[in-house]
Amino acid sequence: MTPSEKQNKQEKLKGVFELLLETLKIYYKNFGLYLGYSAWLFIPLVLTVFSVVTFSKETVQLLDLVFNLFIYSLMLVWIIVTFTIITPLIKEGRAIKTREISSEAWASIIPYSLISLLVLVIEFSGFLLLIIPGIVFVTWYYFAGIITVTEKIHVTLALKQSRALSKDRFFSVFWRIAGGNLFLFCLSGLVLSFIIYLNISTTKIDLLTYITAPPSILDSAIYRVSEAFLLPIIAIYQVLLYLELKKTASPAKVAIS
Repeated sequence: MTPSEKQNKQEKLKGVFELLLETLKIYYKNFGLYLGYSAWLFIPLVLTVFSVVTFSKETVQLLDLVFNLFIYSLMLVWIIVTFTIITPLIKEGRAIKTREISSEAWASIIPYSLISLLVLVIEFSGFLLLIIPGIVFVTWYYFAGIITVTEKIHVTLALKQSRALSKDRFFSVFWRIAGGNLFLFCLSGLVLSFIIYLNISTTKIDLLTYITAPPSILDSAIYRVSEAFLLPIIAIYQVLLYLELKKTASPAKVAIS
């Protein structure tokens, strides 16, 4: 590929702001659908409330650990996988068959979890060496989980295909990953700060006491609501970025071998 062809390819790649705007448009038009899936995050909280009024304090503490560690993690992964499946369908204007999508998402949980864990180990190893290898590994393998779900391919091929997306345009891909996540991190921080401010204002307690005290059921419910609203934005952006990189890459780069 000549330098001019590389430049044209990068010019076709949407920027962070454009991808974020598209993310918000998709979320706005399909708000009920995304929020309906996010609402499943409340299941562990509902189970915790039920255990509080049913069992002893010691049993509640054990059940709360199970509900908010195992069940919550399971539901979170299932929701992320579901968003990964439905976002390309929405972008293409295809019908959303909720029952089929739910079954597909459950079937993809184990492959997605395994490759996510593997990528986390690789990225952590990179940051242990130096920050530069860590950044490189994050950029190379950022989309491996999405590829595993959408393409339904082996872990090794997903890693190769994810790395191929940044070939000849590493810094462009890194900026879109970092820039988008920075915006979403700031957005989440603002929401969390606002929630903390409201709680401190209404309860009249100091910040240190609020932070160190165990969260109440009401606090957990408020955090879960904010998470339910923000999670779709994060997932949609990641999927849209992957689709954009896949679309603008040459066929040879992303071919499954």
